[in-house]
Parts: sequence; C-alpha cells; structure tokens
Amino acid sequence: MPNKLTTAASAKLLSPSSEYKREASKAMMAIAAFIIVYILLFLLSLGLVALCVAAAIWLIAAYTGWITLLLGIGIIGSGVMVLVFITKFLFATSKTDETDSIEITAKQHPRLFQSIRSLAEQIGTPMPKKVLISPDVNAAVFYNSSFWSMFLPVRKNLKIGLGLINGVNISEFEAVVAHELGHFSQRSMKVGSWVYQMNRIIHDMLFNNTRFNEGLSNLVNVHGIFQLAGLLAIKFIQGIQWVLQQMYGVINKSYLGLSRQMEFHADLVAASVCGSNNVINALRRIQYAGECYDATLQFCNKSLQNKRMVADIYAAQSFVSQIVATQRHLKFEGGLPVPGENNDSRASRIAYKDQWSSHPTLPERQYHLERFDLISDVDSSPAWELLDDSNSLKTDLTELVYQGVPKDELKDALNADTLKEMVEDELERELLAPIFKGYYDQRLITEFDLTGWPSDRRVKVSFDELLNESSIALPKKLNVLQQDMMTLQAISLGYIDTTSFDFDGQRYKTKEAASILERLQEEVKQCQDALKVHDQEIFRYFYETASEEGDALKAAYLGYFELQKVSKVFQTTVEAMMSPLEPIFNGETVPLETIQTLIRTHKETHEPAIKSKLREWQEAFSAIAGLQEKVEKFLHSDYQYFHHQGFFDNEMQELQELVNHVDAAVASHIWQQLKKITEMQAKIAMKVRPEQVIPV
Repeated sequence: MPNKLTTAASAKLLSPSSEYKREASKAMMAIAAFIIVYILLFLLSLGLVALCVAAAIWLIAAYTGWITLLLGIGIIGSGVMVLVFITKFLFATSKTDETDSIEITAKQHPRLFQSIRSLAEQIGTPMPKKVLISPDVNAAVFYNSSFWSMFLPVRKNLKIGLGLINGVNISEFEAVVAHELGHFSQRSMKVGSWVYQMNRIIHDMLFNNTRFNEGLSNLVNVHGIFQLAGLLAIKFIQGIQWVLQQMYGVINKSYLGLSRQMEFHADLVAASVCGSNNVINALRRIQYAGECYDATLQFCNKSLQNKRMVADIYAAQSFVSQIVATQRHLKFEGGLPVPGENNDSRASRIAYKDQWSSHPTLPERQYHLERFDLISDVDSSPAWELLDDSNSLKTDLTELVYQGVPKDELKDALNADTLKEMVEDELERELLAPIFKGYYDQRLITEFDLTGWPSDRRVKVSFDELLNESSIALPKKLNVLQQDMMTLQAISLGYIDTTSFDFDGQRYKTKEAASILERLQEEVKQCQDALKVHDQEIFRYFYETASEEGDALKAAYLGYFELQKVSKVFQTTVEAMMSPLEPIFNGETVPLETIQTLIRTHKETHEPAIKSKLREWQEAFSAIAGLQEKVEKFLHSDYQYFHHQGFFDNEMQELQELVNHVDAAVASHIWQQLKKITEMQAKIAMKVRPEQVIPV
C-alpha cells in the first residue's frame, strides 16, 4: 500500500490544483460565452420563424392560389428547419460504439470485479455500469451522453484492452483502472464533463448532420418551390455554422487545457491508492506494450497475405515483447520486460505549451507524481491472474480482430510453436545485430569515400572504443535536432499555436524562432559531418581488420550507396507523377478541363516514366508477397482513370495503393542492404581481437 494518508491529507492532496482551477475558470468562461452566443442564435431563430410565418400569411392572403400556398408553406418550413437545426442537439444521444469489445460480468471474472470494486470504494466512486474488454492496449471510462447528461447522473462504463492486460502486472493494472475511475471521483471534475458536452454539441452541429441533411433534402425534393425555401434555410444555417466555428476553437482549446489537468488529477488519485511508482511504471509499460501490439498487428497483416491467421494474437504479442526486450537489453520482472527511461540524447531542447494536446507527456506526468511521497508495494504477478478464463477471452478477442476477414479465405491458423518460430524469423529480418546497440537503427548512411584516408600514422583502437556511448548517441542526437528544427519551423510559420517557447531552458517569443532555427541548422550540419566521419571510421575498422571479407564489405557499401542514388531518382519520378494528382486524391473540386489536362499529361508523360523505373526494382518487389503480381498488372495495364462521366475509382485507388506499396518495398530493400552490411561487420567483429592497430 502507499504511504498512509490521513483523511485531511488525502482531501488536500486530491483537491483541485491551482493549475486545474485556472483551466477550469477558462473553461467556465468559454461555457458562459457559448451559452450567451447560443441564446442569441436561438432568439434569432425564433424571430426568423415568426418572420417566416408572418411573411407566409401575408403572401397567401394577398395572392390566393396554390402556388402561393406552396411558397408560404416553404417559407415557414425554412424557418422551422433553422429552428430544428439549432435545437436538434437537445434530443441527440452520443452512443459509443461497443462492437469492438466484449462485455464481461462478475460471475465470469470474480477476481477482476473484486479488484475494480475495491478500487472504486477506496476512491469513492460508484462501480462501472458495464465492464468491456477490447483487443487493444487501452483503458477508458465512457458513457452514452446527451445534452441532459450534463445535469442528470450517468453511470459510466469501463473498457479495458486485453493487449494492456498482456503487458502489465497486477499493481500496474490496478493503477491504470484507478486512474480511469479517478476521472469521476470528485464533483469538481463535473466541469470537465460540461466542457466536453459543449464541445460535442458544437462538433455535432458542424459535422454530424447526415440525418438533418436527409430531411432537408426530402423537403426540397417535394416540389421545385420548396427548393427556394431549402436554399434560404441553408444560407441561414451556414451563417449559424460560421458563428459556431468561431466558438469551436475557443471551447475545444479550453477543453484540451482542462483535460490535461484532469489527467494529472487522475494520476494523483491512482497514486494515492496504488502508489506513484506503480502509476509511472504502468505508463512506461503501456507505451512499450503498445509498440509490441502494433508490431504484432503488422505481423498478422503479413500472415493474411498468405491467407493464414494468428490463432492467439496475445501469444504473438508476448513473443514480440520478449524478443524486442532481448534486443534492447531490458531486464525482466515477473516475466515482463522493464522499459527504461529514454536516453537524454533523445530529449528535445524545445518546450512549449501544446494547447491542442489532451494528455500531458509521460515525462510531465512522471515529474508531477514524483513530487509526492506515494511509494507502494509492487505485486509483480501478471495481470492475467485477475481473469478466471483468460484463454476464452484471448480466443474471442482474436476473432474480433479478424471479424472483417471471410473465414473461407483463410487456409489455417498458426499454432503456438509455428507462431513463435515465424515471429522470431520476422523480427530477425527486421532487427539489426545487437552489438551495434542501435547505432544504425532507423537511418541511412550518408555516402562517404571508401578509400580516402591517411595512412601515415597508426593508433590503437578497439571496437568498444569505436562504438562508445558518445558515438552511439550521435544518430539519436541528429534525429532530435532535426525534429527540433521542424518544431521551430512550425512555430515560426504559426502552425503551432503558442506565444512563446523555451529553448535550452530559456524563454523566447515566437518571433525569435527563426533566429534559433539558424543556430540549429548549423548544429545539424556539424552533427551530420561528425556522423559521416564516424561511419567512415567504422568501415575502416572492419575493412582493415578483415582478412578475406574486406573486399566483399567494400562492395556491399558501394551497392548500398548506389541503391540510395537510384532510389532518389525513383522518388523524384513518383513525386512528379503524384503531386499534380494530389487535389484529385484529396477530393478537392477540380474543373473538368484541368482534370482532362492532368490525366492526359499523366498518361503521356508520368505513367511511362514510372513504369520504366518500376522495372528497375523487380528484386525489391519480389521480396514482398503479392507485390510483384500487382506491379506486373500495372505495367501491362492501360488505365484510363477518367471518363466524361467521372473517375474510374478502382483505377485511381489501385494507383495510389501501388505507389504506397512500392515506396515501402524500396525502403525495405535499401534497409535490407544495410542489414547485410551490419551482419558482415558483426561476423568480422567476432573474428578479430578486442584491440587492433589500424591506420588513422
């Protein structure tokens, strides 16, 4: 249990913070502004209805006839439709889609429900109305909401991802559940619900109008006269939507600011019951479990290409987790990997208040919790032990993941042994030799001179000295620098909504972002130059220490650099083809003459060019199941893409999908060449002595 809190201490700890109160005040002001604006719009709508009724009565009385009667009814209808639009949210209910989950009961899983009940009692919140299990790595409390749920009590539901359960221990699982229950543990959190509802109301009035539009369409289709009334209603509604769009940004920003504070508060609630150490560890493990679950789904998708399904996705997730943990040299506790903190070299030097983020970052949440002395004991038993029939849930949730796949299209299901072997083989193809400690991960080697180095003096150097902490950090440092550059560019151009930012701990105004960007550009160049020199030194080390493999290694590097050159030409060709078509793929309105010109240029110039380049990459395509057949189909096709009546959607879709697939295949082919280089170097490293005398 965490350090014991007295009732007074607990009340003080869990009372809303000054930051929360400030965000709540902003939210209440936004709510008040929305209410005032809405009342004015409602009164204007009532006035419009009254005006429409008066105009219709006058028109019918002045010009008796069936046409004026229809026109009068249409005018009244247009006013009524505007009023319906402004009030329809009062009767709308937002229902959360539950088709992606399975409801479980206390009878089926008594230990799990006992754990949830105990947490709810300690926190002081009611038990969830329903508990649902979803396939993914997630946990959430939700409810079907309406306008009236702002004022009436609503029972909440708890959704738990089986992928999450698969990646945490019991203490961490309870910390996650306590966090979710903590969102509703205090009446002061009700303002968050109000802001959410206001935000949802505006969103629905702006974007969720399918049924309303259908009703309006049915009205105007009754008679041509009603079309004029419909156009009148649409103009008024567009005006209302413009006003609401201005309010949406204000409400949404206040909601997101308050949401971040609510996350901090829920973390504290969980820490007061389960310990801050378990909350922090849960956040780290969830992040790691999410990565492994995503990798598992990618493996499942590849298996589907061979018409094979995974019988137990969670066994596959565990295999992936264990193999990745071994590659990253992670420790294990209770059979689960222990993710470490990010290396300092990966830390951004820029900090700003992200007004459009609903959740704080993990470091922010960790810093917030570590200020309190709330350390608890740890139950390292896997969270699976809280479930009484985990095998049935694994089967049911795996089937839920595959629910969109026709069973008659599948050959068989992979059993545990076959699955483990295939996962190991797949990750073996994807992961580089661990002796390089991530030095080559997720990057390209810039071309360097494979022969030009001085040989007039010699020094002693070992492999460990060559790949020390400083050199291993170089690629990560460069990656962070480049990300910081993109952040500064976004701030400078106004894409990030902030008035100031911190760089290296010092506060700057937005207009100063450009000058800081120039400094970073120079740092990036220096880092790129240093990395290029070090890549060359690594090659020299292996080339000079190798006996028979040296020339083969040099040839592999030459092949790798040549692939990059050819790839750049290929990417330029792809971009030249797809860039003009971007407005079409984005669904933008394009004039007919422009479309005809684009398609003609595509057929006469870009398509022949891309087909020529595709023939150069047959080896890359053959490595991916089914891709070579798709490429051959395209090479021998004569797609027209467009007819005077419209686009051939299937041909446009095939083109877009093919480009995405071949892009990935080319990148994979280049990466496989890099993997080949690292494997050659790893074999050389195993043969040579720890220390060698080589030229410098």
